[in-house]
Amino acid sequence: MLISTLFFLIFSGLFSQSLIKISGNHILQLQQISSAYEAKTTLNMSKELLRQQAATEEMPEKGSMITSVGTVLIERQETPAEFIFTLTLTTNTNMQYFDEFVLVLPEEEEDVEAKDEETEEREELEIEIQVDEKQAPNKEEAEENTRESEGESEQDLKKEAKEATTPNQ
Repeated sequence: MLISTLFFLIFSGLFSQSLIKISGNHILQLQQISSAYEAKTTLNMSKELLRQQAATEEMPEKGSMITSVGTVLIERQETPAEFIFTLTLTTNTNMQYFDEFVLVLPEEEEDVEAKDEETEEREELEIEIQVDEKQAPNKEEAEENTRESEGESEQDLKKEAKEATTPNQ
């Protein structure tokens, strides 16, 4: 009877020690996940502040933000069409998290208007082609119809140009 009690105590001790070790690992993992979420939130907040500043002011070359989680260092690289920001968060527990953020520069109004006009012209041509394809039984006839409509529009433009250059009598 004494031997079985001794085995039971040894088994119970090992089981308890294993449970304590597993629980400790889970608590450590929970703390790591919690700090990672805090870091991600801080980096997202920094990105949003940079977006807001881009709308109102000039963008900083380098900078830092101090938060309750830690310090965010900001470094900017510039390309012709965009700013690339590297955000480095050093937490109060000396852990580092990195994130890269791309901010596209706004285009000038003239470029936007020109692109809009080009897009509208392309859409009109695509619509004409789709209509021609629906009316024509096969692809070859659709292409011929498209060529004919383009030829007619060129002829119309030439006639209008001639009429505009000839004086009215």
